[in-house]
Amino acid sequence: MSDNTTAPQRTDDTPKPLRAIAATIFARHGVNVSTVRRAGGWTNAVWLADRLALRLCTVPNRDHLLREARLATLFPSGVGYPSLVEAGCTLGYAWTLAERLPGTSLGEVWEGLAWQERQVALQGLWTRAEAVHAVPVARAAAIVVPQRAWFNSNDPVEAEAGLARVTGAGALSPSQRRVLRAALARFWEVEAEAPRVLSHGDLTLDNTMWHAGQVSALLDFEYALVAPVQLDLNHLVKAAFGPDSGAVSAAAADARGAAALRETVAASARPRLAQPPERALLMGYAILLELWLLELWLGHPEGEGPLETWEPLRRLRSLAHGDGGYLAPLL
Repeated sequence: MSDNTTAPQRTDDTPKPLRAIAATIFARHGVNVSTVRRAGGWTNAVWLADRLALRLCTVPNRDHLLREARLATLFPSGVGYPSLVEAGCTLGYAWTLAERLPGTSLGEVWEGLAWQERQVALQGLWTRAEAVHAVPVARAAAIVVPQRAWFNSNDPVEAEAGLARVTGAGALSPSQRRVLRAALARFWEVEAEAPRVLSHGDLTLDNTMWHAGQVSALLDFEYALVAPVQLDLNHLVKAAFGPDSGAVSAAAADARGAAALRETVAASARPRLAQPPERALLMGYAILLELWLLELWLGHPEGEGPLETWEPLRRLRSLAHGDGGYLAPLL
């Protein structure tokens, strides 16, 4: 769900009223809107000036960006979050203006990184995530941080309905559905009483800044929430252990590099997976995220290729093996 504020130039098809809001905000800071470029963004319109980055929600009366701005006041320097210049709401549209960070998103450069660089990247990602997790939960909760992730994270009825839908669509077999239901049953047993931290909620490579050979910041906290740490841990683990995590060739060097990457991530993950309830949480969050993604892809299959190649489906089917699938080395 990244805003990917370092994305390449794109055509500015933003509605004129929203572009007018952007022009007014930039003008207050001496920037002519004709000199800024429109960047990518899933959930917000994003414009980049030389030293400033503007994020503008395209849905009126939605306060995620303003909540993020309040939450950012709690972040320690270890998060690397950019300094906010201004935040507000104009004609019902929330926005934030921040200092633009150097670098690019980790997701944009990931495929071109050497294996050792990937190790450094995921270590850095988790170090900065742990700085988020160290924020006092009571202070975060006071900013009305939601208890629910942007995907289904705490509703057994909704999850069961999702499993029924994807099984009915032929993506899962009845036996695979039973395995996933059993794993989710264990998840529900422990989730309600599990310790909470302030979680990023969408800890993807695209929401991570890469600069000068290291992770320099975490961005895009509009889906932050108070939740068990395994929700964020799932994103880290998937980057190294998921079926599509490395596009590893048969070359021995690639095999060694992928193995080293998995061991690096395992060393970060194991302290959070020492007890059976913690491992049940990781499995549950992995299932729920891939289930949400699979339903999203099923609803919009254009350009995704043959069903059997879909990454969310491959991951969900792996988790339905009954032995932990791609998570087995950590469970």
